[in-house]
Amino acid sequence: MRFLNIQKNTWFGFGGETFDYSTFKQGCMGLNKLRLNSEIGPFFIPNSRAFATLDSAIQAQKQMIKKYDRETKIIISAYQSDYLNSQITKFLIPNSKTEYDYNRIKIITSGNIDGVIPNGKTQCFDFITVHQRSDLTVLYYETMDFSIGRNPNLIVKHSSQILPPDFAGTIYIVTPIRSHYRAPLWPRGVK
Repeated sequence: MRFLNIQKNTWFGFGGETFDYSTFKQGCMGLNKLRLNSEIGPFFIPNSRAFATLDSAIQAQKQMIKKYDRETKIIISAYQSDYLNSQITKFLIPNSKTEYDYNRIKIITSGNIDGVIPNGKTQCFDFITVHQRSDLTVLYYETMDFSIGRNPNLIVKHSSQILPPDFAGTIYIVTPIRSHYRAPLWPRGVK
C-alpha cells in the first residue's frame, strides 16, 4: 500500500490547510487526483484512454508500458455512475467494442447525457484508483465514500471488487503519469 502522507495544515497550523488536504477533502475524486498527482481528474489528463472493460484497459496499459520510460507510471482509474455501459455505447470508437472516444466520453462527468435516463442504482458517482501487482492483476480498488461533509473522518476504503455492471456503469481510464511518491507501485514504463 502506498501512503498518502498528507499534512493538514501549513506553518505548524497557522497558515491554513495545505493544498493536498483541500484536495483530499473532495472525497473519491480528490483521492484519485492525489494518486495521479494532478489537479484535474483522469478524464482530462493528456494521452489517457478510456475503456468499457478492465481487460481491455489492461491490454492498452501493456501497450503503453512499452511506449513510456521507467519514470512513467501507467495507472488505471475507474469511474462508476448510474449510466450503465449499455447506455453509453454511442461513445465507443467506431468499429471498437471496448474503447471509448476519449474526447466524447468526458460528458459523462457532467451527470447529464441528453436523451439518456440513467438506469443504474448508485444515485451518485465514484472515482476509483486501481492498485495492481507487477503482473498487472488487481491488488485492490481504492476509493472514499463522499467528501468531508458526509465522510468527516475521510476514511479511505480498499476493496477486492467494484460495483457490478447491473448496478453501476464503469469506465476504465488508462493514464500515463510521471512517477511520484503517492502513485500506485505498479506498473511503470520499460523503455
